[in-house]
Amino acid sequence: MQLFLLLTFTFLLSRGESIHKFSLQTRHPLDPLSPQEISDTVVIIKNYSTHPIPWLYIWITLQEPEKAQLFPYFLNNTIPPECVIPRQSFSILINPQDGSVFEVIVDLSTKHVQIFDKVDKSLQPTFAYDELDAIAKMLLEDETIQARLFKNHCTNLSLVVPDVWKYGYDGDKPNYKNRRMAQAYFYVREFEFGNYFAHPLSFLAVIDIIQNKVLELEELPIYEDSKIPTNLDIIPKPKNSNYDPIVLPKEFYGPSLNPIKIEQPLGPSFVMEGNYLKWRKFSLRIGFNGREGLVLHHINYDDAGKLRPLIFRAALSEIFVPYGSPRAPYHRKMPFDAGEYGVGFNVNEIDPRSEVCKGSVVYLNSTVNTMSGDVKKLMNTICIYEEDAGILWRKKDPITGRALTLRAQRLVISMFATLSNYDYQLRWMLYPDATIRFETVLTGIVDLNLAAGGTLPEKHGTLLGDNVVGQFHQHFFVIRIDTDFDGLNNTVSTVDIKRDIAQNPYGNGFHSEENVLKSSGQARTMTSAATSRSWKIRTSQINPVSLTAKSWKLIPENGQAPLISSNSEIHPKSAFANYSVWVTPYREGQLYAGGMYLNNSGLPEWVGHDEGANVENTDIVLWHVLGLTHIPRTCDFPVMPAESVGFWLKPSNFFAVNPAMDLKPF
Repeated sequence: MQLFLLLTFTFLLSRGESIHKFSLQTRHPLDPLSPQEISDTVVIIKNYSTHPIPWLYIWITLQEPEKAQLFPYFLNNTIPPECVIPRQSFSILINPQDGSVFEVIVDLSTKHVQIFDKVDKSLQPTFAYDELDAIAKMLLEDETIQARLFKNHCTNLSLVVPDVWKYGYDGDKPNYKNRRMAQAYFYVREFEFGNYFAHPLSFLAVIDIIQNKVLELEELPIYEDSKIPTNLDIIPKPKNSNYDPIVLPKEFYGPSLNPIKIEQPLGPSFVMEGNYLKWRKFSLRIGFNGREGLVLHHINYDDAGKLRPLIFRAALSEIFVPYGSPRAPYHRKMPFDAGEYGVGFNVNEIDPRSEVCKGSVVYLNSTVNTMSGDVKKLMNTICIYEEDAGILWRKKDPITGRALTLRAQRLVISMFATLSNYDYQLRWMLYPDATIRFETVLTGIVDLNLAAGGTLPEKHGTLLGDNVVGQFHQHFFVIRIDTDFDGLNNTVSTVDIKRDIAQNPYGNGFHSEENVLKSSGQARTMTSAATSRSWKIRTSQINPVSLTAKSWKLIPENGQAPLISSNSEIHPKSAFANYSVWVTPYREGQLYAGGMYLNNSGLPEWVGHDEGANVENTDIVLWHVLGLTHIPRTCDFPVMPAESVGFWLKPSNFFAVNPAMDLKPF
């Protein structure tokens, strides 16, 4: 190793470049890349080619080891010895000279490039961490944009805010195919710290990102019949549009609430060792990357001294937000917040003084890369804390009058991401009874567009103020869960509660009906409120008390079908939202519901090409799609009260008794 580094330093000096000190720090194979490892990757890539290329580094992240390599250590909750599993980085690069895209894998142990592959010209990766800011800056410097803004009497460009989106759909613009395209809506603040989303303008810009150039301006329809504006000067000025105390008068606020203080005099009940977390009987590792954001690895449970594996990997795979106005160009408003923008790239740095995470909080930092390959350190991006969640169980003996109560003290692992107008909180929660809950909290500002207004309500949106409309839209969140409950061999079944047909003389009989999902094609299933459907993930072991399989149960909360027509040309890209649950056999690299590049691939393609793939008593991945349809209200303006979508994973005959019985009640 020392000889290799010496030769590397000599090579760098021979090219007249400064010496780069490579990282020799030992890390767990699943720990996120360190700042040094990102820098190492950039240097190795730069020196791989004999002809210098000013690469755009879209994404540099950990190349996670294959599951087969890590699984024995997951089962034993141990760390692999140094150098047994080499750390590798995965990068997506763009050559700005021609827009070509490359995937690169670097072995950080040997400092060698393992793979340097060019991908198909039709594929486009997510925006880089700082790419949106660069596009916005270019737009405000563009003379065509400036001239158009002056028509709206927007002479102070410091108050103009471009909101950059992916182009969304180019099927009706063939000349834009196979290009890295964006579109930008424009807003203007009334003053510093004002709510710019409340003042949308009547045009958007179409951008070729590689050429760094505005291709055209499109006027936006402000009438339901798709007519373009007749008055280009209009800047909407809805009342009560600001929300920041810095711009609101003191008399705006009414009586305040008395604060609630959370104290843990003995400190938190969890222990953090780097990215390894232990709380009560749970143990796991916390990961992070620019696309998915927060990732949980290797969730285990200590059952009376016996280590029982639960989940190998769990993360948000995609967020899809289609808007419901059919008027062009609004049909292109269909962002994929993970695959196009990066949930992790848009993570918030949390001020510990804020009310965001309360109590005895431990924060983790994160690291991403810029387009130029520089390291960007983000502070306090993940917060871990405990909170009171009400009653876990209570019982009063009606004879003795003695009442016992145990409160639910849960652990929360959380991050916040701001994706344009929306703010999302992602929360994984662990409970003393071994329940696991995932929840996304939605808040922020409803995306607003210019509207002509008038005496009639909008058909595809809600008028939220003078000349501003909040368009109807949906949110879909896809959670990928690599289940390994008590080992690799798991089976999923639907569980429906049905009324007894036979031998039910009084009509009160009902039973639980399980249907084993044997293939990935059969496993494409939807929620059913009528039968209170849940999904059971069964192990191959039998509970000797219940005489049923030791299992976990997925209990959904938000079942929503997508409203995009299935025969629409814009549908295939988001077809993963067609079902509430998918089950696939574990395959390396299948992490993203819409595919790595959102090219009509992902779950629909994987399952469609092999509908008979076995998912019974084998290593499986469960994908749960949460849906929410948002019909904006005036009560959502100017800032939206939080709404949440989520699901529960609860042990079902997995333990002999209630796992929280060893906690003493009051």
